[in-house]
Amino acid sequence: MSTPRAGEQLLTILQTTAAVIRGYSEIVKLLLKHGADANAQGGEYGTAIQAAASGGHIETMQVLLERQELENSLTEETLVTVLKQSNAFGLMSLILRVIQADKIKITEEVLMAAAQNEHRIQLVALLLDSSSAISEHLTWARELSEVGYDCQDIINIFLEDKEDSPWIYFQPTHLPHSEIQPDRHIPQCYHLLSAGELRPMQNSDPNLKNNSMMHDHQEILHQIQEHCGLAGISPITRTMTDWVGKIEFNANDRALSVSYALPTDEQTIRGIGVTLSRIAQALEGIYQAAALMQAKNLCCNSFTVLKSGFQVDGLSPSPLEEIISIPLKLILDLLEELKKVINPASRNFETDKILSVSKKVLGYIWTNIPENPSDSNAQWCLHLCALSVQFLSLGCLSYSQAHIGPLRLFFLDFVAQKVRLMGFQREQSQPFLVAEMMNLTCLSGMARDQVLCFRASEAISGNQLLGSQHDIVGHVDDLLDTWGPGNLIVRKNDRSTVAIKIGDGFVLASGSGKFHWTQQMPDIKKLDSIDIAKPLLIGSLVSINAVCKPIEIEARNISANFLEQLGTTPSYWEKSQRQLAAQAGQYVVLQAAETYNKHPGIPEKDRALAYPPQELIQFLDNYWGVQVSYCTGVARRVRLRRLIADLMPHFFPASKHHSSDLEAKLRDETLQINGLIGWINGLSPDVHTETLYIISRILNTLRHTGLDPTDMNFCVAWPFQGSTTQCFKVPVEYENVWVRFLADSHDCAAFVYLTMDCFQTSDVRCKGTPLACQNIHLLETTVARIRREEISYPSALEHHETCFFSKQDSMFWVKVLKENMDQVASLVPLIYLQKLRYSLLQRLILSERKRQRSRLRETPTSFAQGEAVLVFSEQD
Repeated sequence: MSTPRAGEQLLTILQTTAAVIRGYSEIVKLLLKHGADANAQGGEYGTAIQAAASGGHIETMQVLLERQELENSLTEETLVTVLKQSNAFGLMSLILRVIQADKIKITEEVLMAAAQNEHRIQLVALLLDSSSAISEHLTWARELSEVGYDCQDIINIFLEDKEDSPWIYFQPTHLPHSEIQPDRHIPQCYHLLSAGELRPMQNSDPNLKNNSMMHDHQEILHQIQEHCGLAGISPITRTMTDWVGKIEFNANDRALSVSYALPTDEQTIRGIGVTLSRIAQALEGIYQAAALMQAKNLCCNSFTVLKSGFQVDGLSPSPLEEIISIPLKLILDLLEELKKVINPASRNFETDKILSVSKKVLGYIWTNIPENPSDSNAQWCLHLCALSVQFLSLGCLSYSQAHIGPLRLFFLDFVAQKVRLMGFQREQSQPFLVAEMMNLTCLSGMARDQVLCFRASEAISGNQLLGSQHDIVGHVDDLLDTWGPGNLIVRKNDRSTVAIKIGDGFVLASGSGKFHWTQQMPDIKKLDSIDIAKPLLIGSLVSINAVCKPIEIEARNISANFLEQLGTTPSYWEKSQRQLAAQAGQYVVLQAAETYNKHPGIPEKDRALAYPPQELIQFLDNYWGVQVSYCTGVARRVRLRRLIADLMPHFFPASKHHSSDLEAKLRDETLQINGLIGWINGLSPDVHTETLYIISRILNTLRHTGLDPTDMNFCVAWPFQGSTTQCFKVPVEYENVWVRFLADSHDCAAFVYLTMDCFQTSDVRCKGTPLACQNIHLLETTVARIRREEISYPSALEHHETCFFSKQDSMFWVKVLKENMDQVASLVPLIYLQKLRYSLLQRLILSERKRQRSRLRETPTSFAQGEAVLVFSEQD
């Protein structure tokens, strides 16, 4: 048959499409026999395949798929159309049976269509069990079945992630009631700075630190967020009229507005009493959050907020942020006054005391609170009370993450750059508060992100502030309370404070009345003293001269002969670390009780390496070292002190110290960490300097060992006789997939190196012919359950129990193998989900909480009790 002309071809397409949409399979066969093209576009429905999908005719679809091969993959639109049909299961089964898997891709829209069909369970199971490709960000849906999730569970998580956003609904946890202690201080806290009671670091007591290691800070943060909500509002029910208030989201401006006014509120005395009861409920949550922070040694009797919107003439050309300390007693006082008013036995609706306490709270960031601008005293009291509770809630929550970065809450999938606290109003008819992200000047190097600052709506416009960088003013104790841990560096000869160690740098006096944060430590003898009793203005020492406007092209011509090609330059790290270590004999580090590093998203390894050598030695007892046997590929956890002792001869082959008492002291397992630190600090100045430098250089060289940023390789350092920068890169595949377990996180670190010791187990024996490090068969380590107060877990791991580890943006499920109680437990990886979207990660964690599964972590020190385990990949 000859090829039809254009008009005839179009007619053939339309005839085929018409026959398909009506389900005339015999006519379709005839048209195909005479040259009709099922892949050709034309008519209302596009191709004949698309028409068959719209008509939902299985027999006709089968004719098309079996008689003519598809030229292209099935489009997402066609698959969605199929999945919307009442007989979608039959149609989809046919498609998956006939069409090659590489011409079908399961996308988010495809999975959504399947999940919304009345036969959703069968359809989703059909798709996930097929060999068709799936979008990378949906691979979790296939893998969760390996850890006990059925199709309905997966559908629920998927639909909630799509339909509930930005909210992540959760069931409230019933936790023990705690009490705020208005006068409580952690022993040796930062607030003792003015009293001069801090002690030298080498005499510090590790008890507080060891006790804090028994707690899981992620679990504590979860509880704080649950108590505080977002400015007092939590999604614990889908009936929003039962909430404390309402939140409106503006995705374009990345802003949200919080108000305690609901459409159902009555504008009567009785209605106001009901509203005050709701506000008291929100305040009760803040009270519990503050009490929890006290109980876990995260704060003393106050928390801090950052106040913005003012400048100091002549002293700083930049706008300022002030660190303000908010006493916890204000929460207690306001709650007591609210309870008096809402008490059923109370006959008088007196609001004067509530108004007084509310003004006291708001006065910390709102200096000129206006008089009542409305005719109703009760409404004005309600508004200020609501504002104060919203401020206390958001301030407390922000403090728990050091005010750094946008708030990331486990129940919210929305990253806000600005939060408007509207009090008890729906529109901006009355004054309100604003919390927004701001840039810092020099302290941005310490914070590594913007910080959340509060201001009254009448203060400097946010548009004037957002684009600029801000200096910080505040007292030393508030500075360390907010962004610590930190220390005072005190000159030995006159006991004067010359620097404040915070983050991975130092606050130093500049001689101009202003202070500056820098990562480099100058000569101790040349530093000006710091009066820690006075507030410090910390900011950039450089300002822009707007008058000077050099012309760039002229400057380029003048400088042409001086320009050179870009190239690598030596890092100043080694020089600055050696300089700092060399000055150790000239200063004393005053140590306050280390409670908790509030900086979000910083792995434990990076946090530890930010310390100077004098303070880095406090981590020598941590089981952060990982030895990998060259002979067998068996790995085990060791203390950092053992790692230092093993690698000293290779890093410093010519050093006289590696064969001295230092190596013996590091290997002495009976020597407690306080004794080791005391011994190191008691060395002669030159040996002490060299020792601190050795420790710093070894650990910083091994910074990038372990799982690399791509998750594709596991790096094992092999220092040898002065060559210290070479390593093996072991592919993360097959029997090595378990090494993802060692990914650096908020509660563990891995410094990995090769050892010539031949490690053996009952299953992995020496073969006598070692090869280059290609496989890492297993790891010996110790793990502990993360305890939740409302759940009673068994004391030991149980056979076939499923547990999980939570890393930065990933989750790692394992199965426990332990047939006998006296047997060492084995952990076998089940699935590893990486680079999860924040909302999905939080939904999965909440799902695991509902299932009451244990979250595990490696125990960091010998003080933290745990259970010895072997971790390996199960082989087919």
